[in-house]
Amino acid sequence: FFCHAHAAMMLWWALWTAGCESEAPAPAQPAHSTLSFAAPTRVFPQTGTDRTYGSYYGDAFYSIGTTGQTLFGTPGDGPGGTTDVLRSDDAGKTWKPWYKGSYISPQTGYPFTAVRNGTASIHNLGSACASHKDTPQSTFSNTNATTGESVVESWSVGPQSGAAVTRTVDAKVTVGALPTPLNCTQGGVTADCFWLHAGGVVPLPPSLGGGFVMSNCVPWLNGRFGATKEGAGLYVWHSADGLAWEYRATVATAVEFPESGEGPNENDLTVLADGTTLMVVFRVNDGIDGGPSPPMNYRRATSTDGGKTWRDPVEMFDINHRGMGVARPRLLMLGETGPLLLSGGRLLTEHTRDILLWVNWDGMGEVWEPHSISYQHNLRVTPAALQFSSAVNSTSGRATTSYTSLLPLGESSASLVYNGETGVFAMTLTVQ
Repeated sequence: FFCHAHAAMMLWWALWTAGCESEAPAPAQPAHSTLSFAAPTRVFPQTGTDRTYGSYYGDAFYSIGTTGQTLFGTPGDGPGGTTDVLRSDDAGKTWKPWYKGSYISPQTGYPFTAVRNGTASIHNLGSACASHKDTPQSTFSNTNATTGESVVESWSVGPQSGAAVTRTVDAKVTVGALPTPLNCTQGGVTADCFWLHAGGVVPLPPSLGGGFVMSNCVPWLNGRFGATKEGAGLYVWHSADGLAWEYRATVATAVEFPESGEGPNENDLTVLADGTTLMVVFRVNDGIDGGPSPPMNYRRATSTDGGKTWRDPVEMFDINHRGMGVARPRLLMLGETGPLLLSGGRLLTEHTRDILLWVNWDGMGEVWEPHSISYQHNLRVTPAALQFSSAVNSTSGRATTSYTSLLPLGESSASLVYNGETGVFAMTLTVQ
């Protein structure tokens, strides 16, 4: 289909451009349980010659302040790995450069994990799991010793609306070792394991001991980074203050997914609406990065003892019995009891690369209503040149990475940041 807009054919256009199909009908919901989508704002234009890859990801954005009055982050990998860290002081409506960084901070490898200490301050863990704070990729020492201190960035905001955000680079983070050495090798030589900072951190309620829990992983990736299948996996840590971390549990390892070329990797974590259950959602395989192996849907696992033990992971499907996945899940609970939002996509198990948002209305993480973000984007974006092409529904090429950020704006609204052929965009979602 050719991408030419005409006012009299807007509905037809929205259905047949890059959503290329309308969203599956959702079951009837209570009057207060509806989700509205605002017109997207372009945060950063896509540049360079390869506009089909989406090298500006949109998955490294943060929200700070009691009502998300300040959003900030980096669009992704700029020239030489350095790009502007952008900032918005009006809930994502407008953006401006803030400072230069390397995919969120000078100390951080790809990608990141952030700790929100209440609503007024935040720090990212940077290369806290690295053998040295300036290593280009975060790694975990195979010696089974603690990694020592890393210097990471932190930000804080005053209590009043519009207060200045203060940025520092002196937060100290320590991460304790796993109970068993990972014993990674590179080219037959003992080496540090690749540590993928693609997890989540949530505060634990007092009933579960308080403090914070963190999920992060060592990917298998067909042994590309030297980990064994027994050592590659998804792990959970606990911290009293968000700075000093100790190992708590193993959620899953690559051994449990023999058909996957990746093993458990990109993931996120949340406390469910009952206030006592933790849930982690993780990627298993996209059918590309792990070599010749089939794409696989997200898995979710739950814990009711503060992350000390975990139930066996289960495969995820939406209310239409379609798969959910497969890349970079992001979770956000609106308020204390939901709804719970999950963003991601590259759903190659269903033959699409679309960006998707799933809504779980009761906040317990089991029943999910799907929404196509390319459909919502094309319905509202101006000018028409910023619409997704039909390539977003193709299983070849990358019209989008389907990497996203979900940023809280308040008890009933969030900003979804995502990327496409023409740049990085932010879209406000509101529950009514």
